[in-house]
Amino acid sequence: MPLTDSKIRATKPSPTPFKLIASHGLFLLINPGGSRLWYLKYHFDRKEYSARWIREPCRRI
Repeated sequence: MPLTDSKIRATKPSPTPFKLIASHGLFLLINPGGSRLWYLKYHFDRKEYSARWIREPCRRI
């Protein structure tokens, strides 16, 4: 099932950080304080890396 905006907003923080998996290495890390961070997991030269992509919610300019 795809990760939707309503599912992200309905998810409450827990005492430990946890991930909501989107697809193809993209996931949302939800911290105990309620902050939400997007990460992209990828492989390069046989090593696994995670790049922080953007904070949720996005602020519009």
